[in-house]
Order: sequence, then structure tokens, then C-alpha cells
Amino acid sequence: QIYWSNGVKLTNEIAVGLKVAYLFGPVSNLYSNLLSSDPSVADQYVVSIEEKTNNHGFNFGLGFSFSRDSLGRRQDRRISVGAVYNLASDLKATSNSKIFRTQLSGDTIERYNIESEQGTLHLPQGFSVGISYGKGVNWSVGTEFAYQDWGSFKDIRTDDGGLGKFWRTTVGGEFTMDPLALESYLKRITFRTGVSYEQYPFLANGNAVKDFGINFGFSLPAGRSSMDLALKVGKRGNKQENVLEESYFKLYFGITFNDQWFIKRKFD
Repeated sequence: QIYWSNGVKLTNEIAVGLKVAYLFGPVSNLYSNLLSSDPSVADQYVVSIEEKTNNHGFNFGLGFSFSRDSLGRRQDRRISVGAVYNLASDLKATSNSKIFRTQLSGDTIERYNIESEQGTLHLPQGFSVGISYGKGVNWSVGTEFAYQDWGSFKDIRTDDGGLGKFWRTTVGGEFTMDPLALESYLKRITFRTGVSYEQYPFLANGNAVKDFGINFGFSLPAGRSSMDLALKVGKRGNKQENVLEESYFKLYFGITFNDQWFIKRKFD
């Protein structure tokens, strides 16, 4: 996707935003079948059907945020509420199907075009809401919930294909001991942790697939910029309900560049 987004402050506490995205790219499905499983047969070959769909079109999103400072007894707390709504969209789609026969070595014997079709691909609407509360740059806690019903998804040829509802809820927080402690680098490190629980839109063994994860991370300051590291440990699926189960871990690494631009000099 290529996107453009912008936000406008309506008041000191309320802001709205718009995102315009252009989505494009192919989706390919390949189905293969071995014609004969008898090793004694000399002319074994594989028959495959390839379905490739090219999609392109626009998608729009709306954003809203509310923030209020100077809360609490010492007037040093801040609360923020935000919401994002992604509109449903219909992408133009062109689908081409081919059938081909290959030897076990991979050499193609013959290839034929089956059909070419044009239509639309429907993406469902979705939304996410979140809230955070904290004390300046010292600490903050937050939670977010996202939802999208993929049951209304439609491909160029078929309906949703058995897709269901997607949702995700997360809770997390961060803590910095003293961001202004120039004498101690450790006190200026930001530590983060959080948990996530989500349901995927696809089904496995007729049941929804759940995912639970725990995150740990920290941010190393470098002037106005920072280097961010994080680790996620999670479990996806359930053997009893989904037959398949996966335990995993993910490593995240990022660099954030912050600088002040276009500031008029006051002293030479």
C-alpha cells in the first residue's frame, strides 16, 4: 500500500485525522496433485492449477483523538482517548487461471490458460479504540481493542471462504525512572511490558484460532532519538480445538530519529 495521512487539531484537546491508502498487489493460489503414487510407474507427473488475482483500489480511514493534561492532585497526569475507523472498500480485481503439467523433476510439459475474469474484491470495515493514562514522560498505562468482521469478505469468485470475526485486545505500560537524569544513563532507559489476546479470522478444524502473547522491551535514548528492542513470547492455537498448536517468540528492533527542523536562528 501507498498511503497519505494527516490530522487537524480542532481544539487544544480534540483532533481528527484522515488516511487515504492505495492498495495493490497479486494473490496467488496453487493446487497440485500427483497423478500416480505408484513408484513403479515411469511417467509420473504433477498436475497443477494456478489462480492469480491482481487487486488494486483505494481505502479510507478516519481518526479521532482526545487528550487532557493537568489532571490529578499535582496537575501532572494526562489521559488520552483515540479511535480509528477503516471504511469498507471494493477493490478492482482481475483473475487468471492456468493449468499445467510438470515432471517430478520440475520441468513443465504443457501449460494452458483456463479462464480470465474481472470483478471486485470486498474488504470489510473495521475499527480500533484505545485509552492511555500516565504521568508526563515518567510512566503510562494503556489498553486497545480492535475488531473486524471478515464474514462479509468477498473474493472475485467466492464468498468469505469460511472466514469469521477478528478481534484483538492489548494492555501494556512503560516506565522511565528519570528522563532528565544526565548523571545516570540507566535512569533514562524506558522499560515496557504488555500482554495481547486475539482471535484470527480463519478457522482451523472448524474452530477459531486464538493467540496469547507477552511482550517485554526497552528503549535506549540517544539524544533526541532512541533505539528500541523488544521480545514477544506467545502461543497460537490449541491442540484440542484446532489440532495444531504453536509456541513462538519474536524479536523486534527499531530506531527512532527525532530532530528539530526549520527553526529560525536567534543567535549567530
